Amino acid sequence: MNDFSASTYQKDIAGVLYAYWRSYLAVRKLVDAHKGDTAAVFASYHRWFESGRTQPLTAWFENEGK
Repeated sequence: MNDFSASTYQKDIAGVLYAYWRSYLAVRKLVDAHKGDTAAVFASYHRWFESGRTQPLTAWFENEGK
């Protein structure tokens, strides 16, 4: 998720689709970890954003609640 940015679209179509697939898997893992509660995932994302994004989003999700 940290690497998905505007530069993703500079790749060929296979590279873009691969990035989307990897992002889907990451989001699916987060939703599963939150027992299917997508609102909880978005709430966590909002807390990360409001905290000033001082760490990569993936690190936030890995460390939140610890």
